[in-house]
Amino acid sequence: MRLVVIASLTLLSFVVVTTGLSAGVTILLAHLFYIPIILEAYWFHRKVPLFAVGVGLSYLLIVAGFGSSTLIIVTAGGRVALFVAVSLLVSYLSVQLHSEEERFSRLIGSVSDPLLWMTGAGTVAYVNDAYCTLADIMPGTIMGKPYVPVFFRDVAGGMEEFLSSLSPEHPAGMVESVTVGNDGQRHVVQWNVHAHYQSDGTISGSIMIGRDITALREAETALTKNVETLKAVFSNARECLIIGNCDSNGMPERILDVNRYGCVIFGYSLEEMQSHRVKDLFPDALPYLSSAMEVGRVSITDGHIEIRARGKGGARFPVEVAISSYELHGETQFVLAMRDITAWVTAQKTLTESERRFRDFADFLPVPAFEVEADGGILFRNLTTESFFGYDEADWMEGLTIFALISSGEQPELREMFQVCLVKDTILSNEFNGVRQDGTRFPAMVYCRRMTEKGIVTGLRVLVADLTEQRGVENALNRSEMMYRTIFENTGTGMFLLNADGTIVNTNRTGAELVGYPLGMLLSGAYGFADLVTREDRIGFRENAVQMFAGTMAPRTLPSVGLLDAEGMVHDTCVTLSFIPDSYQIAVSITDETGKNQSERLIAVANGIIQLIIYENDTTNLLSAACIEFSRLDQYYVVSIALCSDGELVPSGISSPAFRETDAVFISTSTAPAEAVSSKMVSYSPWTIGDTETGTAEEIDVFILPMIAGDQVEGVLQVYIRSSATVTEQELTTLQALANDIAYGIRSRRLEEQKAEAISQVERNMEEFSILNDHIRNPLQVILGLAENGDAAHYDTLAAQVEEIDNIVHRLDQRCLESEKIRDFLRKHYHF
Repeated sequence: MRLVVIASLTLLSFVVVTTGLSAGVTILLAHLFYIPIILEAYWFHRKVPLFAVGVGLSYLLIVAGFGSSTLIIVTAGGRVALFVAVSLLVSYLSVQLHSEEERFSRLIGSVSDPLLWMTGAGTVAYVNDAYCTLADIMPGTIMGKPYVPVFFRDVAGGMEEFLSSLSPEHPAGMVESVTVGNDGQRHVVQWNVHAHYQSDGTISGSIMIGRDITALREAETALTKNVETLKAVFSNARECLIIGNCDSNGMPERILDVNRYGCVIFGYSLEEMQSHRVKDLFPDALPYLSSAMEVGRVSITDGHIEIRARGKGGARFPVEVAISSYELHGETQFVLAMRDITAWVTAQKTLTESERRFRDFADFLPVPAFEVEADGGILFRNLTTESFFGYDEADWMEGLTIFALISSGEQPELREMFQVCLVKDTILSNEFNGVRQDGTRFPAMVYCRRMTEKGIVTGLRVLVADLTEQRGVENALNRSEMMYRTIFENTGTGMFLLNADGTIVNTNRTGAELVGYPLGMLLSGAYGFADLVTREDRIGFRENAVQMFAGTMAPRTLPSVGLLDAEGMVHDTCVTLSFIPDSYQIAVSITDETGKNQSERLIAVANGIIQLIIYENDTTNLLSAACIEFSRLDQYYVVSIALCSDGELVPSGISSPAFRETDAVFISTSTAPAEAVSSKMVSYSPWTIGDTETGTAEEIDVFILPMIAGDQVEGVLQVYIRSSATVTEQELTTLQALANDIAYGIRSRRLEEQKAEAISQVERNMEEFSILNDHIRNPLQVILGLAENGDAAHYDTLAAQVEEIDNIVHRLDQRCLESEKIRDFLRKHYHF
């Protein structure tokens, strides 16, 4: 572009000059050559002005070509020389200007602060590297273009509003911005903007110089925070802090500031404290304060002193003061830290009194008390030690150690206990044999615990207790407890100890076995004794227990209480309640009478069945009534009867209809009934029954008793018993006897039936025999009539035979008459 401009201006100048020469103008128009020569020298600033020389030579040639006079040619030559001189001067000045521009650019570019130069039209005239780095842009992208600086992008109203706030009278202003730099960090930049105005008051340009004050703002924030923290510490310190001036002699005088705690201690407000002098607060101790400040300045001590202060109203109280001084603006200032030690002084007095009481108390103790060193040396002993061990003051002064008071064989063990106690902050104790001055020995319990002072172990405190009487008491107590435990565990009845809330404190083995729960579960507190009692007896038991605890009732026996075991079985028990004095507990003694009651019910059932055997004639009715009698037994017993028929067992009755199906399945599938029949002995078989509604199964015990009459087994009597129930050998013997009695009754009725049938048959035979006799006599009469009409020789023979037959029939008739008498007797005595 520069070459085109220079070439165009040069060509234009030659055209104008040539035209002028042709018109007779020889000198004036040659000045046009200065414009391209000056521009070329300014823009390219060569050391050799080739362009100026070329233009001058060309100009001379043109002037000479027009036939100018020598004067004109000489004048043109002088002008060419002037061309070269101007070119050299402008080139030199251009070089200097560019050097200064480069130096200025390097200077501005090397500045770490961002700089922006904008024209009045809002275009960028110059920008340094720091600004580009901060704005994360390249100079070429904004140079000569309209641009909104980074610090105006988020400002409401923008750059125009800020610049409008400036004026020719006040052309400078300041603004801050928060910008995220190319390092990804937030920067707080303070911009100084200076606007340049034209004569008409419009802005011709503006220079904007920024300074990164992020660290300054962070320091200000930290300083503000530290100042606030310092104020908070000063205001909320739990010691009185006073700041003030010293007089010319270095004595604390005027009070400048006091924290809140100081105002509370002295009872003044801050204004009142500032109106007082230090001597008003410490009227008797001002010299001591000055001395303490001097001592603290040379670091001889920490400067703490104990003095008395005076509060509002004149009240004096002890305080501990630390005071120091410092120089500020040529004045000596002091800082006084004070703590009210009234409680500490009181505590010290209390401690002194406590030490006195400790010694008095230690001497009052009925057992020897010592303070000993780690090696056993005695530091302190109470007065009891002299009479207890028999040593006098001279013996103790000779250096007796604590180990001399224990038998020699146990001294290593005592040393070991002391070493453990020195390491662990705990009370240790062990039994040793103590030795008195006369050599007598006694059982002693030695207690020890370490002593500490300011966290350092200084020794041990030791107590020695005589266990002679305690051993006697313990032996008697052990004998008593052993006797009680033996009686409690082996009394044969279930024993329970109950609290007032009904929880079980203790129980013996018989009681735990009776209810079927583990001992740990009974004593866990999860069960109360009332939970083991059936619902219908629970209220009555609780009422009696409450009266027993209230002391309004003597020991009482509850004759019939139902007790539930772990399997849900109810036991008939006899419960005795008695209150244990001085313990607020009651003892519950339980006797299980389930077996006794069951035996009584079994005897009653046996009597009923025997009556049935005697008076019931029908076998079917006998068996049905017997099953009804068996249903009077305990709910956990079910009895069924099955009779033998053609080598098979046929169910004939059961005491519980709900068990009828189970009984039929057991008889048809189990081999135990057949074994009882074949062996004629009691057979046992476990059996599982299921509950279809709940989907559960239960195992029961089945006893099969053969029903024996003579040498023949009439059937079996089956007893179904829940596994949790118990059956005694005596009960089985009674049931076996009942089974045999029922078998005898069945057999007797069968024999009676056979007898009745035999007599009926005899009666029928007799009737038929009488008819037969009549039928026999009728043919004999016919034979005898025919014999009379026949041969006489045969008549006598036939008549004799007919008579013989008639005699035989007559004798048979006589026997029938005798059988009739027997039949009448049977009808009379056997109800046939």
